[in-house]
Amino acid sequence: FDLRSDYLRMTESNVLVPITIQVPYKSLTFKEEASSATGAKAMHATGRIEGRIKNLSGRIVGRIDDPIEVLLTPAQYRPDGYALYQKAMNLAPGLYQLFLVVNDAKSNNSGTKEVRLEVKRFPEGNLSASSLILADLVDNLPPRTVATMFQIGSLKVRPSVRKEFNRDQEMNLFAQVYGLKLDEKTHKPDVTTEVLITRDGQEVKKLTDQITEVAGAAAQMNVVKQIPMKDFDPGQYAIQLKITD
Repeated sequence: FDLRSDYLRMTESNVLVPITIQVPYKSLTFKEEASSATGAKAMHATGRIEGRIKNLSGRIVGRIDDPIEVLLTPAQYRPDGYALYQKAMNLAPGLYQLFLVVNDAKSNNSGTKEVRLEVKRFPEGNLSASSLILADLVDNLPPRTVATMFQIGSLKVRPSVRKEFNRDQEMNLFAQVYGLKLDEKTHKPDVTTEVLITRDGQEVKKLTDQITEVAGAAAQMNVVKQIPMKDFDPGQYAIQLKITD
């Protein structure tokens, strides 16, 4: 399996750390089952994700212990498909060690990973930004949605764990910016965002926007960009987001 971690400011001493895990269908054991109500056939796989987060002194500060269940119609199942799971943790700034186990219930096969989490501090009043998340989906959530997977505020942001996109997809860029100042006369922010995409050091695309409206907290804003992949040849690219207040 693959995983990624992102970092979003909650307070100066509290950071939201969504941990996103991608498990290939080929690593799970699917069993074809028929619904008792309709008789319709479905592909069913189950398993478990367990993990622990330790600080540098070895104390456990967070645990993950959740079942995973994948239910697909035969038409939805693809050998190159994958299941996504996310667990959002609240952590204080600092260094941590994350140990994860993903287990397939039917075969009892397991995979493990151990990675370092570097949770940075977002000082109050300073201009700073969250992780830059490349997502295959950014969408509005229904009003009053609470604690659903992939939720960031009022948005559903589903990261691309491997940061890979097909040419028939759109790549969604998401970041939060903190510590914006308001103009004393207009009481609005004056922010410029620049997205620069390069390949082998050469500019391929640049997107620049001026923002004067900020929803929600006046000192914080979401940056969301949709970029069609049909404009890009296959290959590896670098992407940079520049914020000017």
